[in-house]
Amino acid sequence: MDCQLVGETTLEKLFVREAIPEDAGAIVQIMEPFASYTHAFDHVGVLGTWVALEYRRQGIAQRLFESIFEAALRKQYEKIFTFIRADNSAALSTYLNQGFRIIGTAQRHARIKGRFVDEIIVEKFLTEVQDCAGS
Repeated sequence: MDCQLVGETTLEKLFVREAIPEDAGAIVQIMEPFASYTHAFDHVGVLGTWVALEYRRQGIAQRLFESIFEAALRKQYEKIFTFIRADNSAALSTYLNQGFRIIGTAQRHARIKGRFVDEIIVEKFLTEVQDCAGS
């Protein structure tokens, strides 16, 4: 199959919110375009996930990821990219269990309470990768 430019698509932020009784802000997952200054990255979404401590380890992440993957594909994202704090092994494990792979480390990338923390960079392809070199 030949690679073809299908067209330009405006990709807005995707929000998945799992409403816990009386507390819709306890769990949030957001995805937005990787960059807005060029269309070269329109197929890449940056993902952020936050789950309040009292709601972790209850299988909520699985439902969140299923929803965001489906929504991302509808918005024509082919790849998801995110940063995970190196001191958050539970989050890293969750992302790896969802099919993400580690691609690098951004050193001293976050500053938390005056202390630098490295960020682990992970990615997941949602579609079959086809190299379109030269196009």
